[in-house]
Amino acid sequence: AIEDINFQSFDIAEQKLTQVLNVEPTNAYAQYYMGSLLYQTKRPEQAIPYLEDVLQGTIRFEGDNKLLASAYMAANQAEKAAPIYKAILEEDILNQESIFQYALALEKDLQTDLAIAYYESLVKDGGAYTDAAHFQIANINMSLRAYNGAKYEFGKINPESAYGPAAKSYIDSLSASLKPLNLYLSYEYFFNDNPGSAASTYA
Repeated sequence: AIEDINFQSFDIAEQKLTQVLNVEPTNAYAQYYMGSLLYQTKRPEQAIPYLEDVLQGTIRFEGDNKLLASAYMAANQAEKAAPIYKAILEEDILNQESIFQYALALEKDLQTDLAIAYYESLVKDGGAYTDAAHFQIANINMSLRAYNGAKYEFGKINPESAYGPAAKSYIDSLSASLKPLNLYLSYEYFFNDNPGSAASTYA
């Protein structure tokens, strides 16, 4: 079955793993590889019980906790993924991938302030996740309708990076829509006796 998975013969592998699990339901190897297979074939909800059993057992596999967290995320269960990513991060607090994954889980669990703090730490450190962090902060700002902040973050992204084309598209769209929006906001500020904000928005 493992060999079949390696050759991406997933249907055959699943049949073999099912046979093993019918005879030995608690076989840790079969549980892990069945969970991995189901995740790889975009069935995270079905993968989760197998991977949960693995983490509760005595036989562990390299990256099994990260795989379970990924399955939780794919199944829109970020509240369960976040503690796992936090535990992974605590083992290596400088690992940028772990920081990013934890921040992503926090974001999806609607803990946006904490997520932004972790994203900003990636921006400050610089490195492989800098553009990804800017992109996620921008997306949070978009969801909060903080469009000027979103445009600023998109503008920080390297146009040559994988996020560059999408960032440019957002900037172009925001540039076209922010002018009337800012004009409206400036009037709102002015008529609510906030001339300082009105002036900065006009600017």
